[in-house]
Amino acid sequence: MNLSPAELAVVGTLSGAFVGGLFSAIIAFINKRSEERKHFREIVVKTALGNWKHVSQISAATRIPPLTDFVFHMMKMCELVVNKKVNSKNIQAKLHEISELNNIVAEHSGNVSKKVT
Repeated sequence: MNLSPAELAVVGTLSGAFVGGLFSAIIAFINKRSEERKHFREIVVKTALGNWKHVSQISAATRIPPLTDFVFHMMKMCELVVNKKVNSKNIQAKLHEISELNNIVAEHSGNVSKKVT
């Protein structure tokens, strides 16, 4: 199959435009995912900070868990909220799993604070 120079130019131009558009679409998808993750982290940290401030203001306790505990808990709860696999049958197990993870984080925080003091 012999193509004339004009046809080769058209095929080359279309191929170049397709490849360029494909790479642009891939980069746009990567950037979108990155922005979504960044936005998720911002929401988690802002919400956890607000919750931590609220608890520290109304709490009569002398020891308040560190901010990292609040951030971890909020991150896991937000992941649960956006998880499309969560339904009425498995939410109790998921919440129990988050509670167990929070207990591990709290225990670790307590161990760290003992080492510091």
